[in-house]
Amino acid sequence: MSYNEYTIILDIGEGYTKVGFVGEDKPRAVFPTVVGIPKYRQMAGTQAQEIYVGDDTTRMRGVLKLEYPIHRGTVTNWDHYYAILNHIFYNILRITDPSQYNVIYIVPPLTPPDIAEYFARVLFETHRFQKVAVIDSATTAVFSIGLTTALSVEVGTGITSITPVMEAQLYNPSIRRLNIAGADIEEYLNQLLTQYGIFQKREILKDIKEKCLRISLDPVHAGQDTVNAVDYLLPDGEKLHISEYIIINAAEVLFNPQLILPQAENIAQAIINSLTLINPYYIKPLLQNIVLTGGTSLISGFKERLIQELNLSLDELKARIPKEKPEEEPQPEEIPFQEDSHKMVQLDGRRQTKEGNCPKCGEVINFEESEFCPFCGADLRNVFVQQIDIIGAAKQQYPIKCPECGGTLDGESPFCNHCGAKLESIIIEDKLDRKEKRLIKQVAGDEKELAKISDEIESEYDSEELEELVQLDEEFEKKHKDDLIVNVILPPNRIYASYRGASILGAIPSFRKFMVSYEKFTENPNSCLIDFSKVFQ
Repeated sequence: MSYNEYTIILDIGEGYTKVGFVGEDKPRAVFPTVVGIPKYRQMAGTQAQEIYVGDDTTRMRGVLKLEYPIHRGTVTNWDHYYAILNHIFYNILRITDPSQYNVIYIVPPLTPPDIAEYFARVLFETHRFQKVAVIDSATTAVFSIGLTTALSVEVGTGITSITPVMEAQLYNPSIRRLNIAGADIEEYLNQLLTQYGIFQKREILKDIKEKCLRISLDPVHAGQDTVNAVDYLLPDGEKLHISEYIIINAAEVLFNPQLILPQAENIAQAIINSLTLINPYYIKPLLQNIVLTGGTSLISGFKERLIQELNLSLDELKARIPKEKPEEEPQPEEIPFQEDSHKMVQLDGRRQTKEGNCPKCGEVINFEESEFCPFCGADLRNVFVQQIDIIGAAKQQYPIKCPECGGTLDGESPFCNHCGAKLESIIIEDKLDRKEKRLIKQVAGDEKELAKISDEIESEYDSEELEELVQLDEEFEKKHKDDLIVNVILPPNRIYASYRGASILGAIPSFRKFMVSYEKFTENPNSCLIDFSKVFQ
C-alpha cells in the first residue's frame, strides 16, 4: 500500500465522526458520535453487546440508553470515547496491525495542549500507531479551498469557533469560542414545541433542525404565514405539524442568543470582536474570505443572514484600518497583510518566489540554494513562479486531472489530494468586469513563455484602450479603497471541510516529516501539535 493508504484521518466531532484515509475527497465513514447502553438485562444464554456505537444505536434506540461522550468540544466520558475509537479501527476500517499506520487527528481550535497530547498518547500507547499528528480544524477547513489566510467560522453541534487564520498561523487571543451551536437550537426548538404540548426526543429534534428550519433576514415580521408550515413525518408514521413561527425562530438563537443565554454575544458580534484583536492589515482579507463550515451552517438562509448582520456592524472596524502601510519594517509579531502570500525577492525587474514545491517530487525547496532538487535531483533552472498584473476580472480554477499521477480532481484545490503535487492555476477571464478589477495571475514556466504571455496581454489592447483601462482601474480602486466587503465562502461538502483539508494536507510530501513517532513524542509531547505554517517554509 502507498503512504496515503497507510495514513488515517480522525475527525471525532460532538455531532458526527468522520474517518477515512489521506487522499480521499470524502470520509470513508460518517456516523453519529453516540453510544448506547442496553436498558434491560439480557436473558441467560443469549448473546448481546455491552455497548453500541454510531448507527447501531439508531437501529436499536428503543432498548438503549443513549450517551453522548463529547460535550462543548470536551470528552466527558473516556470509556465511551475509547469504545468509539475501537469501533472506528476494528469495525469500520478493519485494521489488523495499527503499527503499520499513521494518524492525523483533528481537534477544535483552543483545545488545551495537554488534552491534544493525551489523544496522541492513547493512539500511541493503546493502539500502537506508527506516527501521529494533531492539527486544528480551522486551518484544515481553510486549506480545503486552497487558502492560508481566511476567517474560519465553524458552527458545529456544541460550539461555534471563529478563528482568524493568517498565513496559516493562529493568534489564540483573537479566537472566539461560543457555546451557542446546533445543540442549543435543538434545545430552543424543544421549548417552542413544548409550548404547544409537543414533546420529542433529542434525535427527532436533531432531524427537524436539519430538515425543516430556516433563518430569516427579517425574523420580526417572518413566521406569520401559515402557508409555509411543515408537516414532519415521525418514525411511527404520524405527522407533526410545525408552524412557520417555530421554523423561523428556533434557529434565531445563533443571532439572538439572549433568547436562551443572557448577555451572550451572537456570531456576527463575535466575528467583529475577533477582528478587533488582530493586526488591522488582515481585517480586509479576512472579511473577504469568511469560510463557513460545520453541519449547523447548512440551515437555509444562514449565509445571507450572516452577511446582513456583519454589514450592520462594520463601522467599528473601519476606524481601525490604516489608510496607508507604514514605510518601516513591521515587527515579527505584527506582519502586515500582503496581496501575495509568498516571500518575494527582486529578480531582473520581476518578482519571484524564493521557495516553492519541486514540480517532480513536491518537496518544499529553496530555488536560490541549488539548481537541482536535493530530494529527487530534478532540474530547477527553468522553473519558477512569476507574478503578473493583468487588468480585468477573472475566475481562478485548477486542473481536473493531476498532470503527475493522473488522478481525478475537483478543479478547486491548488494541490492534488492523491499525490500532493502543486497544481498550476487556470485563469478564466470575465470580460464583463475587466474594467473594474485587477487580477494577479501566477503562471509557471521558463522566461520565454512568460515573455510571450506578457506580449499577448499587451497586444490585446491598443495604447489608448490600455491607458483607459488603467485609468478606470485606478479610479475604481481609489473610490473603493476604504470599503469593507463581506464575502462568505461555502466549501463544497462543508460538513467535511476540515476532513478534506487534512486529506489534501496529508498528501503533500513536505507534510510527512511532521508526523511524529512515539520516540519523538516521549522526548517532547508538544511535538505532535502541528504548526501548519511550517509545512510550507
